Amino acid sequence: MAISSGQRLILLKSADGKEIVLPVTAAKTSGDRAILLKTADGFETPIQCKAMTKSGQRGTLIKTADGVLVPIVFDIQEPLNRLIHCTTTNIYVEGLFGANVRSWSSSFTSGLTFDTDNENLISATVQSGSRKIFIHAGLTSTVSSSFAAPTNNIGSLAFDSSTGNLLSAEDYGGTGNKGLLRIHDGVSSTILSSFDLPGENVNGITYDSKNGNLISSGHNPNKIYIHSGVTSSVSSSFTPPSGSPYGLAFDGTNLASTYSISPYKAYFHDGVTSTIDRTVAISNNPRGLTIGFE
Repeated sequence: MAISSGQRLILLKSADGKEIVLPVTAAKTSGDRAILLKTADGFETPIQCKAMTKSGQRGTLIKTADGVLVPIVFDIQEPLNRLIHCTTTNIYVEGLFGANVRSWSSSFTSGLTFDTDNENLISATVQSGSRKIFIHAGLTSTVSSSFAAPTNNIGSLAFDSSTGNLLSAEDYGGTGNKGLLRIHDGVSSTILSSFDLPGENVNGITYDSKNGNLISSGHNPNKIYIHSGVTSSVSSSFTPPSGSPYGLAFDGTNLASTYSISPYKAYFHDGVTSTIDRTVAISNNPRGLTIGFE
């Protein structure tokens, strides 16, 4: 669901446990009725009251100040309602505001991404003798298939939604200890091409689906790099908020990053900039981050 400029979001949970995102839009049309809600940052805003007209819409009746019952429509925001992160021993699925949904044990997980085409989590393990990339059934511990990872040193994964190709980053696989980015043929072990990344010890890559750009991280110096498309060319960079990222993700509008430094948090950036909009506490020592939906 597209979010218009100036809209604010309110997270609600429906009776059947679905987390839904309610876009807050000022009532502008003549005859519109509205109620005032206060967002978490204290902004008082009117919510439009619209009739439910589409299959799949959720709503509730609220009485306005003049005594009229009106339906408030809750459009489920289809993409990006789960924050997924991992440590070396577990994978955690949470709401975008940090409420735990489920978790399971997973040894030596080093990278996560979400296949938006097939709605599946993808994870990588670097355990010696068992380097694997796993395709999960949705956001669950069930593995539907797997294939050999191209290296023992996978530092991060991303999914290019414009091509349907998996991207994997080897932390020190490039020239002079630079990271190495591999472009897979779809979600398979076949490698189409590769190129050096600008940073060393790359433990974070993601795909900016809004602008069509790869985003990568690196040590020495600690930087987040915005690439020109999915190429080695870098258009800009900035210093991350807490060392070098151990996971990058993109929620359709904003970059998210996480770090192996206490206190452990996921940082939601303002767009793809160094400005931090909000943070979410997560489990200790994160090694990977992605955002998906179910």
